[in-house]
Amino acid sequence: MKQYDVVAVGRAYTDIIAAVTDDFLKKWDIPQNGDRRFEVDDLTRIQDELKNTKVYPGGPSGNTVSTLAALGGTAGFFGKVNADKTGEAYLEDFRERGVDIINDPYDRTINLSPTCLVLETSDGSRSFAYNPGCADAFVSMDFSKFDFSSTKFFLIEAHLLNSSTADPFIRSAVAQAATQCQIVFNLQGIASWEAYSKAAHYLTSVSKIIIGNEAEHLALANTVGDVRRANAMQIITKGEKGSEAIDETGEFQIGAIPPWKFVSSTGAGDAFAAGFLLGQSRNLDISKSLNCGASAASMIISVESGRPVNKAPGTWARLMP
Repeated sequence: MKQYDVVAVGRAYTDIIAAVTDDFLKKWDIPQNGDRRFEVDDLTRIQDELKNTKVYPGGPSGNTVSTLAALGGTAGFFGKVNADKTGEAYLEDFRERGVDIINDPYDRTINLSPTCLVLETSDGSRSFAYNPGCADAFVSMDFSKFDFSSTKFFLIEAHLLNSSTADPFIRSAVAQAATQCQIVFNLQGIASWEAYSKAAHYLTSVSKIIIGNEAEHLALANTVGDVRRANAMQIITKGEKGSEAIDETGEFQIGAIPPWKFVSSTGAGDAFAAGFLLGQSRNLDISKSLNCGASAASMIISVESGRPVNKAPGTWARLMP
């Protein structure tokens, strides 16, 4: 049986990046530096009007396992795409990187793979038009056949708990995995848990590690209180200020590692999670694991995509002790 450092579940978003004008945003009523969800037909029409697009497979968990493979780790992914051009490209990117696709990734009920249009205007701002498509269309068979004892960590995008479609299957997978491996939640993108208090308390009750930035951890604490009482390690990323880990043994802090050049912050937190979890999988201490995360984040912000440009597995292995 193959052994994994990390298997992850997430929304298999593909980012389609293009330069647009302010008038383009006004035409489609897309808020500048904001986002808007569109129905499938409208999103398709917007996409058809874009020129000179760049296409990058993305999503927090997808970026993390891709970076982990580049660092020399073994990784797998649970996700859903449609059997369209976008979905096939997403899966092929994983194959080239050596990331295993654990479940049957195809959903045949929703005619769109998860898609996000990243619209850049001349002032450097980014606005987003998106539709999750079949991102949350999991079924019980996606998880029931996997032996979670074959992985050290099961990484979950926390916002899946706030999806009425995905939530029951995620909880079932957690129940299956809880005695077999360590449960890790990524808080990315959740500004408030006010409407999802039960999900927040559930998350803290089952997690061994919770990863997010300062604002995301604060949003969780505003709902559940002190996370340390739940016996979960908090990994807090702070951008240029570095990162810290907090658990029952104390607090550990390191500074950020400056990139050789700054291109984009896209994927920085995802890459950090990859380095930290791989360090923990290899039994490094917390400070060394934080440093591995910082090294991976420094590398990813030097490129435009949220994933390493060189897809060969192990291409960043030198970053690990």
